[in-house]
Amino acid sequence: MRGVDSSGVLNSLVARGLVEEVGRAETVGRPILYATSFEFLRYFGLESLESLPPLPEPEVP
Repeated sequence: MRGVDSSGVLNSLVARGLVEEVGRAETVGRPILYATSFEFLRYFGLESLESLPPLPEPEVP
C-alpha cells in the first residue's frame, strides 16, 4: 500500500501468525511480499482461500 504506513498492522498480523513473508518483489525498493498463512485459514474457519467471498469490482471514475 503506497503512501500509507502499514508497518504496525503488518507487524501485528505477522506476530499473530496470520500472514507471513513469502519473498521480495523484483522492483524498485524490493518490497516484501506477504501471504496469508494456514493459521489465517484456521482462525477464520476457512478450508481454502477460495472460500473467501469475491472482492467487489473497482469503481471507475
